[in-house]
Amino acid sequence: MADDILGKFAIPDSVTLSEVVTQPKTSRAKHFIPALPLPVVPACVQGGCEIALPLVLAIHRQLTMTRREWTPLNKAIWTAAGNPPERKRTKILTALKGQPDLIHLRPKKTTTSHYEVAYGALWSAEG
Repeated sequence: MADDILGKFAIPDSVTLSEVVTQPKTSRAKHFIPALPLPVVPACVQGGCEIALPLVLAIHRQLTMTRREWTPLNKAIWTAAGNPPERKRTKILTALKGQPDLIHLRPKKTTTSHYEVAYGALWSAEG
């Protein structure tokens, strides 16, 4: 009986070790958006900045993961937001600047970004 169990779990001779042991690829990683307060999405729509919603969600994801109050608006966040072209980025930032209750933007030029971002008042527990 022990031979039958070992036979079930034995690797056939035709299979090479590289086929058995494969490393997971980071490109297959499952990305997610953490839970957010319900007033955020309607406020985005009412404020006319639907174009900025992917960026708002990417900022939320980054702030949640890093557990910081402010984070640089860098390439990683833009990539998570769909990597829009430069003209669209300008429109998105203009829309967000008019909605400080959603996202606070402050200029802070570094080697990786031109702005820092933080949550607006709608993200608070009372919001």
